[in-house]
Amino acid sequence: MSEYEEPSNDAGEPPLQFGLRTLLLLQALCAVFFAAVMLVGVFAVLAAFLGTIVFSGVSVQTKNAPLKRMTIHLMYGIVLPCLCLLFDPFVLREDGMCNHFGGSALRVTAYAAITLQMLTLLWWLLFGSKTRRLSGVLAGILLCGTLTAVGIGLALVPWSLLGFLVMGVGALGFVPFFTARVFYRNTVAAARRARRCTTSREFRLWYLVGVIIALGVPLLAYWLFGDDLLQLIPSLNERGFFLPFSE
Repeated sequence: MSEYEEPSNDAGEPPLQFGLRTLLLLQALCAVFFAAVMLVGVFAVLAAFLGTIVFSGVSVQTKNAPLKRMTIHLMYGIVLPCLCLLFDPFVLREDGMCNHFGGSALRVTAYAAITLQMLTLLWWLLFGSKTRRLSGVLAGILLCGTLTAVGIGLALVPWSLLGFLVMGVGALGFVPFFTARVFYRNTVAAARRARRCTTSREFRLWYLVGVIIALGVPLLAYWLFGDDLLQLIPSLNERGFFLPFSE
């Protein structure tokens, strides 16, 4: 079964259920993975990316398809992008690409926008089957997430190609395109859900509200908190958190 089958979030779909053995296995895998990240850093992220690509092509039984879809969408949509941001060499760093185009304002709004988009995707994946009218709002935010991922991916293409010369690490520069596809598939699913629960006029209104939220919340975050947000991760590093990801 393909990774990119249409996400099935119909109201009649039963929620994912995990047995004790599955939960223990997932916990063990997470522990091993994060230990690998601590030991070998970005190469563990590269291995996770390649492993997810391989896993997406593995056939599973129909009853396990929702779990596989959820796993892959979480990996491409949230886990791998977060890890890539932690190991980001220059895009959103203080002396990176963003500062050449918009300075700290662009960095703060980018972090806030990406956080909002990931939280929206997580909400949709977990609770989409219970979301009706507000699916249009989620669709608008997820669409902005799609465009954000595509934009980052295109900006990274030259550096990604060059990065292949460094033990293949440049492959991580293509993660945003996989992220964009996950966001797009879930945008379509959320839009379909909204259309079934609202009129065309209401759907367009809710969709527009989602886009406004996706654009307005990051700008509001910069206006309210400004550069204080940029000091969050460095301050955590000074206190001993995320030491492998220090500048």
